[in-house]
Formats: sequence, C-alpha cells, structure tokens
Amino acid sequence: MSLGGRMMRCTKCAYEWFYEEATEEAPPSDNFDDLLESLQETLEEEDEQEEEKPNIDFSKRETLNSRFDSEKKESPSKQKTGGIFLGVFVGLIAFIILFIGGLMFKASVLEHFPASKPLYVAMGFKIMVPGEGLVFDGIETEWDGTKLKIEGRVLNLLGEDSLIPDIALRFQSESEESLDEGVLSVKQEKLKGEDAVSFQHEIQVTPDIKAQTSSLKFSFISLE
Repeated sequence: MSLGGRMMRCTKCAYEWFYEEATEEAPPSDNFDDLLESLQETLEEEDEQEEEKPNIDFSKRETLNSRFDSEKKESPSKQKTGGIFLGVFVGLIAFIILFIGGLMFKASVLEHFPASKPLYVAMGFKIMVPGEGLVFDGIETEWDGTKLKIEGRVLNLLGEDSLIPDIALRFQSESEESLDEGVLSVKQEKLKGEDAVSFQHEIQVTPDIKAQTSSLKFSFISLE
C-alpha cells in the first residue's frame, strides 16, 4: 500500500476506499478518472443489489384480511341456510312416517278420528261405510206376553268386507207413527263379502206399546 494518500467515504452509500496521492509515474488526472469509473461501477452494483431485494406487497395482506372478514360475515347466513334445509328434511321424514302409519292403520284412524275420512277419500282410498251392501233376511218376531223375541240374519251383498253397525228397531202404529224405539246389536263388527250372520234379541215393552204396535221397522244406524 502506498504511503501517500488517505481514506475516502462516499456520503451516499458509505463505501470506503484508499485514495492515493498523485505521483510522477501515475498522472493525477488518469488515476482520478479510473477512481471515478470504479466508484461509479461500485454504486451501480449496489443499486442492482437494492433492486434485487424482495418487495413486500402489503396490499395482498390487506386483501386477505378483507376476504377473511367477509367470510366471517357470510358464515351466519350459511348457518341459517343449513338450518332451513335441515328443518325441511326432518319435516319430510316426519310426513313420510305419518303417511305410512296412516295407511297401515287406516281402519283404526278412521274409527278414532272420523274427521280424517275426507282426507283418505281425497287420496283415492275407498272408505268402508258401515252398513254398505248389508240387508236383512228372514226376520221373525214372536210375542211372549209383553216380551218381543226377534230372530233374523244380516247378509252382505258385496264382494268385500263390510262393517256391521247397530240396528235400530222402531215400533209403529197403523198410521206408521213411532211408538217406541230400541237398539239391537250384532256380535260381529265386520262381515265378509257375500256372507251372512244371524242375530237374536228379546225386548221388554209395556202392554200399551204392545197393544198399539201394528208393525216393526228395522234399519242400520248410520255412523256418519
């Protein structure tokens, strides 16, 4: 290292170097030009290094934050939509279960809830009407004092089962005026198609009713 010279520092990049004083062998002007060229190259390299440093784009971070906030705002609406779909699904399952149960226990439902009959009719199901297709056959009556003995049969003219309702008995005068009424029942509740069932009853009446009775009328009591 030459003894003549001094340390130099760039005020822009703080780069330091040793500056030799001019001698006779190396003209000052040439050394100074070379120094300036070297300094310029050094500064250009440092500028390139600064340009190669990764740039952090904070706008992307803000975009991610805004997206996360929007998803948090949308989550309640998604939960609400999921709850609606779940409710519809549960309701549909409950309806299917009730529908199948109504078909399997149709007779029991109609017996305990007669108001459900229009619903079954609207769905295209045939509802068994009590007394439908039934007629009386071979009815015989006999008086034993004031006691009336009744025997007869109930026939089903249909090809399918029919419900047997109670039987209404009316005592009528010669002018078909109702003197008294009674109710008879058959032990069976249902009669198969084209089948018959017998019944027997005894009814106690007053002597006055017996004396005025001219005819007896039998009919099925409607449950509708």
